[in-house]
Amino acid sequence: MRAEQEVMLDSFRGKRDVKAIMLKGYPKPDTPTTYKRLQVVGHNIGNAYNPHIMVIYEAQDKSLRYEIYRDGCFWAFYGKIII
Repeated sequence: MRAEQEVMLDSFRGKRDVKAIMLKGYPKPDTPTTYKRLQVVGHNIGNAYNPHIMVIYEAQDKSLRYEIYRDGCFWAFYGKIII
């Protein structure tokens, strides 16, 4: 994954077609315990091997984080997302 990537979310917090920027993520075996799950959203960067969904979390510092599965990695990627 590039350092940052623009993504279009289907809907987030009642708004449709929301533009966001995903910052580089890293694979982790488990979801960090400090993350609070907010919403499952669809996105436009999936393909035949990657699902078109991601999970948005709120971190302890109130920043938003994402969880997404990418081909070639067994674990999910977690990183910051700017909406």
